[in-house]
Amino acid sequence: MTHWATSLIGKPWVYGGRGPDAFDCWGFVQYVQRIQYGVNLPEVIVPDSWPAVRKLLETHEEHRHWDKVPQPMDGDIVMMARNKVPAHVGVVIEANGSKGILHCFDPSGVVYQTFPALRTSGWGGLTFYRHAHAG
Repeated sequence: MTHWATSLIGKPWVYGGRGPDAFDCWGFVQYVQRIQYGVNLPEVIVPDSWPAVRKLLETHEEHRHWDKVPQPMDGDIVMMARNKVPAHVGVVIEANGSKGILHCFDPSGVVYQTFPALRTSGWGGLTFYRHAHAG
């Protein structure tokens, strides 16, 4: 059986993209949460500076609906950092017996990466969040 994420791999990154044919990172998380997990996330205008993105991710009112968790499970959101600045989001998925992150970034588009592959490609500072209504 093919995992639902397979049809999304390779979709391009486009600033402001909300799917289903192109995404930015927030639009991708928003789309996956709605389609696969039944969680409607608000529209967020993503600022053009890394510090502003970090502040937005940490202070937006939607943040109160998500609990920080130490161990991720399928459907959790992950906040990722480059150069110690959290400014990117993705979704934790379990596929074919492994757990990793499905995310969309420029220039690669939508990719699935295991945790070691994330580290190798420069993503770190992973922080996991679970929707308050998730089982």
